[in-house]
Amino acid sequence: IIFEMEPDNSGMYVLLSNLYAASGRWHDVRRMRLKMRDKGVKKVPGYSWIEVQNRIHTFSAGDNCHPEKSRVYSFLEGLELRMKHDGYVSSVKLVLHDVDDEEKEHV
Repeated sequence: IIFEMEPDNSGMYVLLSNLYAASGRWHDVRRMRLKMRDKGVKKVPGYSWIEVQNRIHTFSAGDNCHPEKSRVYSFLEGLELRMKHDGYVSSVKLVLHDVDDEEKEHV
C-alpha cells in the first residue's frame, strides 16, 4: 500500500530495504534495490554539516571533494584510535552492507 500511495518516495524503499538488511534478508534487500532501479527511483543522499570558525562544511558518504579531506580523514583515524584505546567497541549490527564485520567497521 505504501508504494501505491507514494511510488516515487525513495524513503519507503530504503526503509524497507534497511529492515530486510537488519534481519539478514539479503535476497529481499536486492529485490528492493532492483525494484527502485526498475522504477527509476533514486535515493536522496544524506549530508552531515559542521560549523568551524563561522564556516559551514558539508559532507556526504563517499564524498572525496572536500579540499582538506586528507586532514579530515587523518583526524578521524586518530580519533578512532583514541576511542578504541579508551574502550570504545563499534557496533556493526545495523551496518547495511553484506560484508564481514571488520569491513563493516571501516564503513
